[in-house]
Amino acid sequence: MIVVLDHASREPIYVQIHRQIMHAIVTDAMPVGGALPSTRQLARDLSVNYHTVHKAYDLLRVRGVVEMAPRGRVLVRRPDPLGPPDEWLAEWDARCTTLIAEALALGVSRGEILRRWRGLFDAVEPAHPA
Repeated sequence: MIVVLDHASREPIYVQIHRQIMHAIVTDAMPVGGALPSTRQLARDLSVNYHTVHKAYDLLRVRGVVEMAPRGRVLVRRPDPLGPPDEWLAEWDARCTTLIAEALALGVSRGEILRRWRGLFDAVEPAHPA
């Protein structure tokens, strides 16, 4: 698994790790049942603190994307057939609302927002149909 960190970014390192692992899962670079590197190994590979990787993995676990297995292994979970929890959907709605509001405030048209959203969705969805 390749994670590329941007140390100049204002985005925290653990968020960058979380985001890139999520992308790897949704594009099947990390298949269901596949094991993530150990937190210590990924920390060594990225030259970051073990706790930073642990925080990213814990966020993935809390969101139900990975599960802890025997011997400390972290495995990619199959998506819940009932869908994500209501609190995740509420958080997702809030994040999307903020992005839409920012785009509109910058003068991006509704049509352009929808065109870009479809393009982003199409780039991910073929690899990971619902």
